[in-house]
Amino acid sequence: MVKYEVKQKKRGQGDAFISFFDDLLRWITQHRAKFFLLIGIILLVLVGSQVYFYLQASQAKKVANIYEKALKAEPDQALKAWELILERQPPLELSDFIRLNMAGIYAQQEKWQEAANIYEQLEASKLDYVRDLSAWSKALALENAKKIKEALKAYESLSAQTENPYQVYGKLGQARCLRQLKDFAKADKILVNLIENPEVQPPVKSEAMEQWMSLKIREQ
Repeated sequence: MVKYEVKQKKRGQGDAFISFFDDLLRWITQHRAKFFLLIGIILLVLVGSQVYFYLQASQAKKVANIYEKALKAEPDQALKAWELILERQPPLELSDFIRLNMAGIYAQQEKWQEAANIYEQLEASKLDYVRDLSAWSKALALENAKKIKEALKAYESLSAQTENPYQVYGKLGQARCLRQLKDFAKADKILVNLIENPEVQPPVKSEAMEQWMSLKIREQ
């Protein structure tokens, strides 16, 4: 009795398996056009995804080659290479570093306004390091461009960024700009605060002292 029940169960599974494929073949025969359309769509998706990943890899390789050549190129050629990479819309992080390089080249060429424009764009970067450095670099570029009032505003903005590691350089920049605008009292106050602040690092304190002494000599 036990053997009969086991054998009967196996026959039922086999019949169901065969019946499934009979039904499947019958469906394919009746809906041949739909079946081949479905297969075609699946193949198209698979091939398309492979082509997409290939193109992405190829694009990344091209960008890497251009980036490597730009690092070794002369300034004008490097700028063209950086612009070419930006046209290919690289990831945001790479884009930010490329713009930093471009701004650095403009600074070397003393094209201060062009450098300041890029640094201003980078102040919106999602990378803390890029954003913090750009705030200081923009102010420096404007100062070098002799746009003292604009530079002063940039330095004031930097000085208000308590978590920016370059904040203290914003205060030094404020003092320089205020001195050029002949607001000696405000410049003196900023410099004295830096000199008397025990948390200020020695190199910054030394520069503040030099500015303060120069300011005092001028007043005599």
